[in-house]
Amino acid sequence: MTMSLDPQLVIMAKTPAIGRVKTRLARDVGAVEAVRFFRVTAAGLIRRVACDPRWRTVLALAPDRAVHQPGIWPDDLPRIAQGPGSATATQKALSMLPEVAEGACILDIGCGQGASSFDLLRLTKGHVTAVDLYEPFLDKLNARAEREGVSEARLVVKRGDMEALPFHDGAFDLVWSEGGIYLLGFARGLKLWRRFLKPGGYMAVTECTWLTDEPSAEAREFWGAAYPGMGTVAENCAAAERAGYEAVGTYVLPPEDWWQDYYTPMRARIAAMRAVDGEAARDVLDEAETEIVLFENNPGQYSYVFYVLRRRD
Repeated sequence: MTMSLDPQLVIMAKTPAIGRVKTRLARDVGAVEAVRFFRVTAAGLIRRVACDPRWRTVLALAPDRAVHQPGIWPDDLPRIAQGPGSATATQKALSMLPEVAEGACILDIGCGQGASSFDLLRLTKGHVTAVDLYEPFLDKLNARAEREGVSEARLVVKRGDMEALPFHDGAFDLVWSEGGIYLLGFARGLKLWRRFLKPGGYMAVTECTWLTDEPSAEAREFWGAAYPGMGTVAENCAAAERAGYEAVGTYVLPPEDWWQDYYTPMRARIAAMRAVDGEAARDVLDEAETEIVLFENNPGQYSYVFYVLRRRD
């Protein structure tokens, strides 16, 4: 819990999926029952503490794409993503493309509060359609657009499910998604979204990726449970080819993108919560700390990677 003039209680939580939560309990009661237990107990705890007027409750969710998932977390609580990235990475990926034409149609899928959307507005002269399913994020995006005087001639904000987007075939010159494709799976997301591109249009997505064919045993064990479908750069480029794209380039997010706005504040939250909650939160905090230590102990073995692709026709 971080204390300030407006105290906050930050609850760190994982998406309740089989194989990713309560793995020790699952060995005793079964995977399905372990996930059910996690969902029921987590929801009950969150509802109880969120009602306390002494603090403002915020959900910090892992993986970071979980902020977009409906039907799991209370819709009225603010959420923060737990995942790496930066405006510099967005700019680097954009630099791999030909110059984006004035008035080009850009679709930002899983836009969240609009960090990448506003970067795209700043770095291009295109028209951005920003889509997310979580309405409180869209409210904040709209509020920022109003503050900054961004008109609908440059930015349109829509609520939509990335698995069933309401756009015509060939509507966009560029499809962008930082972290969102995880929810569909890399190959499946590329196939689903390809139809929204004009012939020869471009797509840029980020995906957590192995940077080595021989990761350490501890890294393989952790990510084998957390993200079983994680591939290497070569495997993901091959999947993109099969989905009807050619790879233009890739960009590996550097370690500072993991530390600056992700692991450094997470480690501070862990320390603060240990001081306040002690044994009550030990398991959750130990698990969060494990991920940080894993990254420290296995440099260069995995990262988020930008994949910049061109629709092949």
